[in-house]
Amino acid sequence: MHQITFSRPRDRMINALLPAQAEHNGDATWLMFGDRSYTFAQGEAEVIAQATGLAALGLRQGDIVALMMDNSDAYVFTALALAHLGAVQVSINTAYRGEFLRRMLEDCAPVMLIADDRYGETISAVLRDVPGVKQVVVHGDVDAFDTAVDVRSAAEVAALGGPRPPAAGRHTDLLSISFTSGTTGRSKGVMQSNAYWCNAAIAMAAGRDIRADDVFHLCTPMFHSGAWLLNLYPSLIYGLPVGMESRFSVGDYWSSVRRYGATQLFTLSAMHMWIVAQPELPDDADNPGRVWTAVPLPPGLADRMKQRFGIQAMFSAYGSTEAMPMTIGNVNRPAKDGSSGWAQVNLEVAIVDDDDVVQPPDTVGEIVVRPTAPDAVFSGYYHQPEATLATMRNYWLHTGDLGRLDADGELFFVDRKADYMRRRGENISSMEVEQVVCRHPAVAMAAVHPVPAEDSEDEVKLCVVLAEGAEIDHLELAKYCDQNLPYFVVPRYIEFLDELPRTPTERVQKHLLRERGVTPTTWDAQAAGFTVTR
Repeated sequence: MHQITFSRPRDRMINALLPAQAEHNGDATWLMFGDRSYTFAQGEAEVIAQATGLAALGLRQGDIVALMMDNSDAYVFTALALAHLGAVQVSINTAYRGEFLRRMLEDCAPVMLIADDRYGETISAVLRDVPGVKQVVVHGDVDAFDTAVDVRSAAEVAALGGPRPPAAGRHTDLLSISFTSGTTGRSKGVMQSNAYWCNAAIAMAAGRDIRADDVFHLCTPMFHSGAWLLNLYPSLIYGLPVGMESRFSVGDYWSSVRRYGATQLFTLSAMHMWIVAQPELPDDADNPGRVWTAVPLPPGLADRMKQRFGIQAMFSAYGSTEAMPMTIGNVNRPAKDGSSGWAQVNLEVAIVDDDDVVQPPDTVGEIVVRPTAPDAVFSGYYHQPEATLATMRNYWLHTGDLGRLDADGELFFVDRKADYMRRRGENISSMEVEQVVCRHPAVAMAAVHPVPAEDSEDEVKLCVVLAEGAEIDHLELAKYCDQNLPYFVVPRYIEFLDELPRTPTERVQKHLLRERGVTPTTWDAQAAGFTVTR
């Protein structure tokens, strides 16, 4: 283990991490992917070969490059080669296609696109509408692309040779543009500097009790920030191995952890819920996992996971693409059930009302943060200065999320602000209602959102996707809600849908549900004569 320290802000360069490990820790195992393994020195050689080839193609500092690749060793080397050249990388969700993909490429305007051959048809279909792309570099078969743009294979590019390009850029220069999920509207490009990524990775690692014999486990998509924030960049900062999977598989999760000897685990969104939902096995606790970062970590789940899987410590956090992380747990400091931890060292976290007045402890309001150190938050939205100013108004970065801070400074997430409702003088968290509804065996997915009421408050609407083969009528589901929810929360409207509108990152687009409102297929409890029990 060779831990890199940063004595000055200007030293916080992503392209300096791997060369430092190659120099001081070169023979140590770094990257493991399937049956392939690389030391830090071997990884550095792969990165420089790609960087040299891309420079020979004319790629320069500040050029924007879009990546559309599956998790792989090649993805890691490509991203670090771009960092070496000072190019700005945009990682594209591999589920994007059609209009979603075209709009993203249009918004970020890349000069080059680097992709796996399996996405050739998808990309070719929209490339004619994105004239700024001059070159495509393909990992695999170049014939997968049908486009007038210059197409080269990654192997051909790496073999071009030439003088080793110098490491480019400053700590304040952009490393990446990461697009938001688009749950409240069109995605925005979040500009992230080298120093921002370094600061975020260091802050996130602070409470994870990283040790010299740790091995990171990567199974989340590399087009998401978490794979880099929790695994790849810490592996470079601490000089430790990381075992990678091409994708998450709930059935193969523990065999992968065992194969790599992984001790630092990370799952995102519902991944850990799916793992816990699997049938219990006698050897569940027979694994090398020691610290499990699960984001988010619902109340009541941590102790179950620790006991069943033999994990020493559970760790969670809260953050966004604009500020990673905002709050973090600490494995050596027990957090309350359902807590997302405490403010990270570079940020101040507060709860404000609609007028941006800071609220006292245990008051629900919007979660806001502001930096206490340079480069602790994003650099703004790409080509959207008005959106940047709106988000950063009154010197606070506004998350659009509701939460509360207790007297000990622990953060508890409540709901998205747009999804929070008020009915009969009471506040309603859509997330809490959804959790109750989803406990019904006939329900696969649920989304709760407000519908404007005549009394200027909100009526509650519940949209449900039934489990495969399940049958239930509106009245039966309404009775279940009546038995398990406070009277003022019981939905007036219920609609069964084949699917919920979701972004390619699987987040429900509630703004589209709100726009639909009450439809001809929506069941109305009031019209049906259903009476809520008080």
